[in-house]
Amino acid sequence: MQRNKNLIPLSHQHQHALALCVRIDRAQPISDEQMPAWEEELSQIFEHEINVHFSAEEQLLFPAARQYKELNQLIEDLISEHISLRQLFSDVKAHRTSGTRLAAFAQALSAHIRKEERHLFESLQRLMTSEQLSDLGEKLNEALKDATAACRLRGEPF
Repeated sequence: MQRNKNLIPLSHQHQHALALCVRIDRAQPISDEQMPAWEEELSQIFEHEINVHFSAEEQLLFPAARQYKELNQLIEDLISEHISLRQLFSDVKAHRTSGTRLAAFAQALSAHIRKEERHLFESLQRLMTSEQLSDLGEKLNEALKDATAACRLRGEPF
């Protein structure tokens, strides 16, 4: 199913984060000497994009989805994953991680994104009216306006 234009801002951020996951996978094994650079980059990405993204989902997208009983368990799972991912970002910022743990983080983030794209977004597009999606899209655009596209490939300017 083609992505509804009102969910595209979230999908674009998902693409950035998936590119980050690929970079982490390709960089394996990540040595202890490389960890400070990864920790700095991931801390910046979380602060400038992912935290804003998670907040927009939790404050706007998930409540909109909760009106559909069949999505409630999915929303609970996604919230739980946000908590776990935030903890991983916290560990990165506190220098309590390793290359192996970073690889596991990339797998968890990738799986989370794919669950949102394939299950939540597809369901919302099927269940919500065009007007509901449009209203949600306006609110999401406002909530995401301060997020920078920090999950970009190395070499891309900010």
